[in-house]
Amino acid sequence: MKTQHQTIEIDARAAFKRIGVNLDDSPIAGQCVDCLHELLNRLITTDLLIASLSGAANHKKARRSKQGAVPSQVEPKTGGATHEA
Repeated sequence: MKTQHQTIEIDARAAFKRIGVNLDDSPIAGQCVDCLHELLNRLITTDLLIASLSGAANHKKARRSKQGAVPSQVEPKTGGATHEA
């Protein structure tokens, strides 16, 4: 079975607005976006990819266990027979 990959898109305008920079008014908006794209591509490391695979696997397991989980009731122990010597 062949699966299609998904493209991750980041809104550069929104990202820069978080720090108060409006790219609409900036004469270097294109350079800012290009630099952000380049830096983000460099941040994608083998460790990051492995962490995302691990996170997805853990997320899938967590979802499965929540669906079939039935809470068990434990009866509290009350005074019982004691051994006296």
